[in-house]
Amino acid sequence: MCTERTVSNGITYQFIRYVPYVTKDNITQQPDLFKKHQDYLTVLGSSASLITEAIFGEAEGEIFVVNGEITNEVIENDPAVQQGLLVAEVKKLWIAKGAFCEK
Repeated sequence: MCTERTVSNGITYQFIRYVPYVTKDNITQQPDLFKKHQDYLTVLGSSASLITEAIFGEAEGEIFVVNGEITNEVIENDPAVQQGLLVAEVKKLWIAKGAFCEK
């Protein structure tokens, strides 16, 4: 489902920022949900054109950047997103081709 689109000497990437939303309702599930989330991203990263992933810690969230697009359905199927532990903010990232050393 990943596509590459050239935009004025650049390429668009999908930038997903996962922001933690820990509440009294999901705090006990937090370790298990973070594990399921990481497992989900590992599978997603192997099937998508993963550019980079960075984890800032459980309190700060993480980013996930892919070459092309990931559908909202794929993001919503993340167990931690489904349970409300993480909120996914999806953006387009326009950047010069080769900035991430891809071919």
